Amino acid sequence: MFARVSTIVGRPDRVDDAARYLGEEMRPTGLEEMKGAYLLANRKSGKLLTITLWETEEAVDASASAARGVRDEAARIAGADPSTVEVDKYEVTLQPSEIMR
Repeated sequence: MFARVSTIVGRPDRVDDAARYLGEEMRPTGLEEMKGAYLLANRKSGKLLTITLWETEEAVDASASAARGVRDEAARIAGADPSTVEVDKYEVTLQPSEIMR
């Protein structure tokens, strides 16, 4: 399994607006292969972290263009410049089911 992690640092007063948008747009065309998603928010700093989960690295890569559009709009809604968004790709090497036995 693989994950894409995106970090947006916007305005604290715009966290709810960005979260609402992301909640509505997480499965647009191009993101159907996503296996799961988390949105973490720090309401004091305005920092948002999205974690999307994918079965294969190819699925992460294939969704990059669609994800970029959603991410850029979320950044604008959050009051951030889309060019400042950080995006990283990871291989998931430990899952809760492996440690919660």
